[in-house]
Amino acid sequence: MRRNGFTILELIIVMTIAGILIALSSMFFRGMQTISATEKQVRTMYTDLLAAKSEAMFRKTTRFVRVTATGYSIYATANIAAAPLSTTTLKYPIVFGPSSDANLLFFDERGVANLQSSDLNANMEVICIDPNTPNLLTSIVISPTRIQMGKRNQGGACANAQISYQ
Repeated sequence: MRRNGFTILELIIVMTIAGILIALSSMFFRGMQTISATEKQVRTMYTDLLAAKSEAMFRKTTRFVRVTATGYSIYATANIAAAPLSTTTLKYPIVFGPSSDANLLFFDERGVANLQSSDLNANMEVICIDPNTPNLLTSIVISPTRIQMGKRNQGGACANAQISYQ
């Protein structure tokens, strides 16, 4: 007797295996989307901070950056009540380093970051994406003359000593 086609049991087994593979791949894909979105947010913020610094040097005027947990705005004046030049809302919340109690920094006409902090010894502002995800580009460190991106160490706080620069 000649047999054509598949039995119902064979079809059910193949459909079950395909369903399991699709479920596993969708979980992996969702994780990759989160990683990509987190790193994109850090890169966008880094680019905007560099643009504010460059514009301050080019125009020979001070640029102010106000950072909150949900976004940041760039101003041409210290008057935060005035309309900002640009505003960006962030998807993932950010946290500030332990010495960071102020959310305003500015770049003077030479492009030097004058950090607003009550700690007179603090010379770096650290901004991190929350939650702490190791081995991802999740941090920005702003010193008077540099802006750098980095990865936080496993279990590390949002502090300069816990960040590996990229």
